[in-house]
Amino acid sequence: MAANQTAVRKERELSHDVVVAEGRYEVRMMPLTWPRVFSLWDKLRRFRTLFSDLTQGDLKNFVAYLVNKDTMWLEINEGDRLAGIVVLEDLSKVIDAEAHVLFMDRELANKVPICRLLSSGFSAFCRCSD
Repeated sequence: MAANQTAVRKERELSHDVVVAEGRYEVRMMPLTWPRVFSLWDKLRRFRTLFSDLTQGDLKNFVAYLVNKDTMWLEINEGDRLAGIVVLEDLSKVIDAEAHVLFMDRELANKVPICRLLSSGFSAFCRCSD
């Protein structure tokens, strides 16, 4: 097994929190280990539109965004492969939050069921906080 796959498997073992699962996809709390932070930075900095002016090209500000107490990071896994990321931000507002979803490939049609499940979960959460 490649060293990178071993690191990913060990990292997944740190996070036992499966939030939802649908078909071959699982959504988990993202463990923010240093290898994961650098891997995310490497993948996400390629997308200019994913970053605000504060984080674009600035690793220090990106790390501050990752560990912000009002932000939650989830990962969407397909087996051992990171298939996507969900970022919830502005959680301190209590009545509202922003959700951003990024998939690592262009095969969106097979991800509709997990997106619907995430959407219904967010809707249920919002109704509970009323």
